[in-house]
Amino acid sequence: MPCDERTKHYAAALDSLKARFDHFPREAMETLFEVAATHELFIRFASAVAERNDLSFAGFRVLTMIAKEEDARCPMHRLSEWLFVSRQNITGLVDVLEKKGLVRRIACGSDRRVKWVELTAEGREALDEVLPNLFASTSELFGTIPAAELERLVKTLRRLRERILTVGPELEPSFRTDFAGSDGPSASGHAPRATPEPAKAVRKSKKTG
Repeated sequence: MPCDERTKHYAAALDSLKARFDHFPREAMETLFEVAATHELFIRFASAVAERNDLSFAGFRVLTMIAKEEDARCPMHRLSEWLFVSRQNITGLVDVLEKKGLVRRIACGSDRRVKWVELTAEGREALDEVLPNLFASTSELFGTIPAAELERLVKTLRRLRERILTVGPELEPSFRTDFAGSDGPSASGHAPRATPEPAKAVRKSKKTG
């Protein structure tokens, strides 16, 4: 489906919702649609680049996060927090990377119950191979968008992300931000706040007469 046709389809869907519900947040819902669609496309694009070197994009992100740390190692739970995924998800990703010889698990010296993940020489080599491809492809992908516009986009996305992490749990009880799987206080160290009833959309009443 051509991009302009898809955009018209989204616009028509939003118009339909606006006609059905009072107080319809057109700009917010349009942003939700566009961010979700763009995210899906970019993940598929980045995954295709990473797969040239037999890596998933998720695995590539794990390697990148570990590589920036001192001694190229970090606790498993820290990866969950950085990447906004569950501990189980990280365990699966690390399992795959470990089988490929790109990382290894090591025990924490002060607490052997805590597992750390360490980048191997093979993992560093894999990153060195995939990064130039990703840099070149991403640069070309964003090449027609001015740097100032990209800077504004990054700032807006960061504000939106912080808003989701702060307000999301209050609006939706099942939305969790303790990605490492803790049942106690959140990663910020604060106890969970009381959750109000979510606001309900009100359908427009049918006109009579």
